[in-house]
Amino acid sequence: MLTKSERLADDQARRQIAQAVKNAEGSLTAEIERLEDLAGRNSKVSPAEIQALVRHRDELVSLLSQSRLRLDALRLIWRAPA
Repeated sequence: MLTKSERLADDQARRQIAQAVKNAEGSLTAEIERLEDLAGRNSKVSPAEIQALVRHRDELVSLLSQSRLRLDALRLIWRAPA
């Protein structure tokens, strides 16, 4: 039962991690593209600011990808035969 629970939780965790990575990449990449476009029109946007955001995105994606499942509690309910 514990093995099956771990397998189910692991499958769900993998899907959630993949979704979190997709969301982080999508939103931060859009922000990077926006800053790059803005930098073409406004000299106040520094390349260092864009590079910092790129590093932030890459680090966040890396850390999210390293997330692991941890089962903290498992509740077992015994139903006696009638």
